[in-house]
Amino acid sequence: KAYSEKGAQYYAKLLEILDPGPVLLHQTCANILSEELGRHQEALRHREIAVRQEPAPWSYQGMANTLTHLERYADADENYKKSAEMAPDDPAYLASWAWSMGQRNEHEKEFELYKKAADLAPDHPKSWRNLAQCAAKLNRTDDAARYNSKAESLEKARK
Repeated sequence: KAYSEKGAQYYAKLLEILDPGPVLLHQTCANILSEELGRHQEALRHREIAVRQEPAPWSYQGMANTLTHLERYADADENYKKSAEMAPDDPAYLASWAWSMGQRNEHEKEFELYKKAADLAPDHPKSWRNLAQCAAKLNRTDDAARYNSKAESLEKARK
């Protein structure tokens, strides 16, 4: 955590000098502030700049994740939707949205999004692990076992 705090200080100093600064400086600063230090409100300013400078799936996803932490779910959903629409073949954006639904205890929606992500990435064990965990939350034990089995077989095949 000390390194993250120091990193946030360095990024803040760079952004003072380079105002407004390149998009990746803002994105990385926001990642440190939000994901490492839990300073979501402070991170939001950098997310807004990143989205304005480069409206891309990854910048919308970062914004949505931060908004989820701030419990601004309607705004988060708008940003997740944009990221998923901009990169419809990338399961990572659906998985992030599913994570957000899990934070709200909206497990049916979480399950649907993880299912779509697994359909896009059927060879990735993590897709099936996420789906299994969500199925377990919904007391779908047979589904959870099946998805865990799928993940295990994929993991063994990679070794």
